[in-house]
Amino acid sequence: MNKWALEVGNENVIPWLIVQLVVENPELRLESLKWVLEHKEDIKKADHTVLPEPLTGCLIDRDAKVRKEAEKVIIEVMPFTGFEPFSRKVMSFKPAQQQDVKKILEAAKKASAVAAPASAAAAPPRSATINLRK
Repeated sequence: MNKWALEVGNENVIPWLIVQLVVENPELRLESLKWVLEHKEDIKKADHTVLPEPLTGCLIDRDAKVRKEAEKVIIEVMPFTGFEPFSRKVMSFKPAQQQDVKKILEAAKKASAVAAPASAAAAPPRSATINLRK
């Protein structure tokens, strides 16, 4: 993974890894989430649109380690995506799961609000990343 990231950039690997979280493989999910956390400083440069849905799905994984790592990644991603994209996915869960996931997301929302000033301020606006000078 690291070799690939060196070639294309961590910000391009992060969305690809997150999309892979839909695969029913706890080991793949756990390792992907850990990799993203190791490179969390690049989340601000990644495409955020694909991140909330698979991450929210990990909150109902059978493996407690996957759920815990997903929660950590959500805290890092939420300052860039907001709360709403995560809460929309919850509606597709069973009622009992919805209650648990809503609690986790509310806690993540509070935790990400604490992290948001540093993370969000460090992220340049998407339009500002284009270099117009040659």
